[in-house]
Amino acid sequence: MRKRLAIVFLLFPLLHYSQTRSSEAITPVDSCVSSDDVHLYRLINEYRLVFGLEIIPFSKSLCYVAKTHVRDLFANRPDLQSCNLHSWSDKGQWTPCCYAKDPNRTSCMWNKPRELTTYMGDGQELIMWENIPASPQSAFDQWRSFDLTNDMMLNRGRWADNEWKAIGIAIYQGYASVWFGEVDDHEPSLLLCENQNELAADWLITEIHETPEEEAEPEEAVPDSRYYLIVSSFKEESMAASEVKRLQAGGYENAKALMVDDNFRVSIYDYTDLSEAQKMRRQLSNVFKGIWIMEQ
Repeated sequence: MRKRLAIVFLLFPLLHYSQTRSSEAITPVDSCVSSDDVHLYRLINEYRLVFGLEIIPFSKSLCYVAKTHVRDLFANRPDLQSCNLHSWSDKGQWTPCCYAKDPNRTSCMWNKPRELTTYMGDGQELIMWENIPASPQSAFDQWRSFDLTNDMMLNRGRWADNEWKAIGIAIYQGYASVWFGEVDDHEPSLLLCENQNELAADWLITEIHETPEEEAEPEEAVPDSRYYLIVSSFKEESMAASEVKRLQAGGYENAKALMVDDNFRVSIYDYTDLSEAQKMRRQLSNVFKGIWIMEQ
């Protein structure tokens, strides 16, 4: 039985700053972003708008850093043997590190944008892995469901004094990575991988500001959102059904399977109140590793 696993990490900001930069670092001219990367960028920034926060400009340099990292993780697995997902292998033109036990881990992480690109600021990373192909929505939902990762996206808590001026995103296989920076990126516009069309760093800002306001039309009543506690995910409906049956036999009578993004997500509880869902997730986090909240 193939259960869905998810691991979420973020790099905590420390009182450290380094100007180390490779003299040969340059962002490849043909570096591009996928439609999934763009989708996740929109999800994060539209979420920020709800809380009155500014849209963060899309960074070609930080997108390249994120893209390089997820491919290194997939191909070389530097996160094994007590190292976590912020680790980098020794298989590329960068400084390797085992994030968790390497004494130089802080500078290793923060310097990556300068090692790989012309970006002059530190980088701070949100990263996750799951054992099925990651989707923009699943990555966003998981980061939003944990207090620390949610705070990082919304500049709250320990990130309240940070001002994000650049963001880079990459999704690859089961990995999703987001890099934040406090320095403007002066690289030119990004390219879309699917068609090589140019995408300006401020495209979403321009789109939001230039969208004309239309006269509101009467809308039909829409049911309130529901928040599902997801404990596993499957490609096959039969396997999801078996897991639901097992959970129900174990006392989770409300367990059910939901088809989302061509996957069957198994939920054990669902709520109309997000705070209630978050409370239950915390209570069950030791029982179901990687349990997360999905909104529908």
